[in-house]
Amino acid sequence: MHTFPIWKLLAWLVALLLLVLLLGLGITYFSALNSNQTKTISGSTPTYLVPLLQAKMAGDDQAAITQYQSILNDPQVTNEQKAFAAINIAGVAFNVSGDVQSELNDVDAMKGIVLDQNLSANTRATAMSILGNAYNSSGNNMQVFNEVFKGDPLSTYLVSGNPQLSDLNVEEASYALSKTSTAAIYVAQIASGQYFQNPQQSASTTAAYAATAQQYLGYADTQSTIEAQTSYYTNSNRYMIYRAGRAIVAGRLAIEVGAPYEKLYRNEFQNFFQFAQTQKSTLAQDETLSVLYQYAKILAADKDVAGEKTQLDQLAQDLNTLANPAAHPLGALLLQAHANRSGATWLTLKAMFAVSPNFAAAVTKLVTASSPSST
Repeated sequence: MHTFPIWKLLAWLVALLLLVLLLGLGITYFSALNSNQTKTISGSTPTYLVPLLQAKMAGDDQAAITQYQSILNDPQVTNEQKAFAAINIAGVAFNVSGDVQSELNDVDAMKGIVLDQNLSANTRATAMSILGNAYNSSGNNMQVFNEVFKGDPLSTYLVSGNPQLSDLNVEEASYALSKTSTAAIYVAQIASGQYFQNPQQSASTTAAYAATAQQYLGYADTQSTIEAQTSYYTNSNRYMIYRAGRAIVAGRLAIEVGAPYEKLYRNEFQNFFQFAQTQKSTLAQDETLSVLYQYAKILAADKDVAGEKTQLDQLAQDLNTLANPAAHPLGALLLQAHANRSGATWLTLKAMFAVSPNFAAAVTKLVTASSPSST
């Protein structure tokens, strides 16, 4: 008969106890991680936001504004929650009216959130990222840009005469304050867009910006995976912005870097369009318009004239459906570029008009419909 030595039994029991302890610590750690992640993303369990988010998802922006007012008037909602609601409603009033004052009001609201040290770092960073994108979301409106960088808290990030690099500074600062996929993808977009803003820049400058874009694209991928731990993430603004930005950055890097992006960027765009078609929000419509425009620019740089024309023809169809073009970032950009008839955007549009007469006609229709004499 074989006996089991007592020291082996004791060793086995100790090992078992250690295993149980480690498992318990691991479960506690991951529970805390998930809890903190939910808090980081939403400020708290976002039950109070459900009606607002549902209205946005359905494309009913006026109902979303009504729900936001209800949140503001609810004494049970904390300041942190109200700030997060303000973040989620930013841009919606502009979508309804097309009035630049709505954008200016959002800028003031986001500045107040950034300056409020009583709010969480994530909430403040998210508001900062919205400010860093305000110039873009307003259709490159300089009145909005000047309001963003007037005084605290963002005047120190201003690069005189360069809105894109000013916004790049803000988005990098937002990401440093608290990591979000939105700030990361915005950095990647702005950095990768420098070559398209100035194709004559030096090769070393292009390479440096491309390296920044690649770095922050990786950050965006990582943060998107983390943020996806919340059940509502795939229906959030953050996810839509991430998906759109990822396609644009991949396309630009295909031109600036080559491999591996040159073989995958078209799939990135197609995957985005397929996803966006399943969404009813105004943001999905806005991002689709902007991505079509950027995709056409990238295909032009890739010497694919037929592909560029396909995207511009589709963009023309989508522009023709807009009831109020000025209420959409790309519509506002096209109107402003046509009014100014100068600068890089106008030169790009003139080249696009030659490729797609349908796009040229759609822009002409858009401008005519928006002119004071037509109202």
